[in-house]
Amino acid sequence: MSHGAEAAGVRVRAAIEINKTACATFSDNHPHTHVINSDVATIERIEVGERDAPVILFGGPPCQGFSTSNQRTRNKENQNNWLFLEFFRVSDIVNPDWIVIENVAGITHTANGDFLSLITSQLDARGI
Repeated sequence: MSHGAEAAGVRVRAAIEINKTACATFSDNHPHTHVINSDVATIERIEVGERDAPVILFGGPPCQGFSTSNQRTRNKENQNNWLFLEFFRVSDIVNPDWIVIENVAGITHTANGDFLSLITSQLDARGI
């Protein structure tokens, strides 16, 4: 997502990633981005710098629990399936102008569409 954003002219100022190796790779590919190696649930502040352009929050919550190839933990009991709520908590911290959230198609019908409804209601609550 970050490469696509940069190709479209968006300056990626910060990124959060829990996996240390993924952080190192991201840093190599985006040397001007502040990469936070942390669990998103522990984030209390993100510095986005001067708001001289619209602030866009990009996110891709874990998709394994929504993949149609996963029939074992593709349900509400999979705690990773709820990490999208942390994405929206971070949106309240950052207060972006735009939100871009991506996931696999399976998220639309996992748990009878409940996750899609919850994500839609989170967007609606923020007027996005």
